Amino acid sequence: MYGQKVKAPSGFAEVMNTNPHLSKPVMNREIQANGQFDVVWQTKEAIKADAWSPYLPEDKGKIADWTYPWSAAIAPRPNNTD
Repeated sequence: MYGQKVKAPSGFAEVMNTNPHLSKPVMNREIQANGQFDVVWQTKEAIKADAWSPYLPEDKGKIADWTYPWSAAIAPRPNNTD
C-alpha cells in the first residue's frame, strides 16, 4: 500500500510510507471554550513518519521497510557499524 495518497480532513494529502506509518502535517492546536480546536501553527509540508525513534537506545539501527521483497517489518539498518 505504500505510495498511496489520501486527502485528509486536515487538507493535506497523507502518504503511506514504506513503513507502516503515514506522512502527516504537524499541528499545534488550542482548545476553545466550546470544546473545538483552533490550529495556531502547522507545518507547510507533511512530515515523513519514522517507525523507530532515533532517541531510544533499544530502537537504534532498526528500520521498517515494506517495499518488495517484503522482508521483515523489523530489520537492522543496512551498513550499521554500531
